[in-house]
Amino acid sequence: MHLVFSGCSFVEGEALCWQEFYGEEPPRIIARDARHADYQLRREPKTLAARTAALVGCGYTNISHDGMSNLGIAHRTIEWLESTSHEDLTVCVGWTEPIRRMVWDGFWINMSVHAFDDPKLPKEFRSFVEQAILTRPEEDHLLDYLTSVYLLNNYLQARNIRSVQWRSMGDPFDPLPGLANPKNLVVGQWLTDPNGPSWHNLMSDDQRISPSNLHPNQAEVARHADRIARAIEQAALNQIGSCR
Repeated sequence: MHLVFSGCSFVEGEALCWQEFYGEEPPRIIARDARHADYQLRREPKTLAARTAALVGCGYTNISHDGMSNLGIAHRTIEWLESTSHEDLTVCVGWTEPIRRMVWDGFWINMSVHAFDDPKLPKEFRSFVEQAILTRPEEDHLLDYLTSVYLLNNYLQARNIRSVQWRSMGDPFDPLPGLANPKNLVVGQWLTDPNGPSWHNLMSDDQRISPSNLHPNQAEVARHADRIARAIEQAALNQIGSCR
């Protein structure tokens, strides 16, 4: 079995243990520093993907990236699956908050509300964030999330690829009028309700890195890795059962 992890910074492991290596230096500064590559190597064994793979006893690939949108997660996952030679795959997906969008600038960039406060953000991108994110109703953002979930799950189901999925970020919401309920259209094992509370919602303060950094700390990442590992085992059993 080979695991592929896809998601935003919650899955990537951004700032997971940077204080161990760099003290109180802000992680955003570290990210721009040449030492960041060394930090990534030292951080890797503690990431969600590495911990889960160790529990399952298999290899893994982590294609997650800080700031990814849901549509970006779906397309990045499909692109990787189309090009891989690995077999016996299990896809582990942590969906992110709905208020993120992809925009083209010679390559795809994922934008969020946080980008609007960046003084260096080009005018055309500032306009995009304002029109496509800040002024759109919540229902539009949820539609984008649901479309992304349907896209990836249809791809996985058509190719009989196992998956474990959860919402890393995003508040719970009621099914939208005129749209299919995501509970009826998803495949694989879900650790959270597709339209319920996310991992971010369910964490307590002592499970986060710090009061100012709301990402999961190492202990919470280890707990979540255990949840995923158990769900992977169940997904494999379900697939065996369906083939009988």
